[in-house]
Amino acid sequence: MTGHGEATMESRSNDEAMAEVYRSDPAFALEVIYNILEDGDQAELMIVLWS
Repeated sequence: MTGHGEATMESRSNDEAMAEVYRSDPAFALEVIYNILEDGDQAELMIVLWS
């Protein structure tokens, strides 16, 4: 068991799930993006944009 491999699988599953949420509810996706822009968290913004 490698902690790195397990984290990657969990992250990927979460990323895929969030991408599905954003596709099914574009208004929610925009709200999330606006909130991230207000907070100024560039790393979090990149994660959301890649979803």
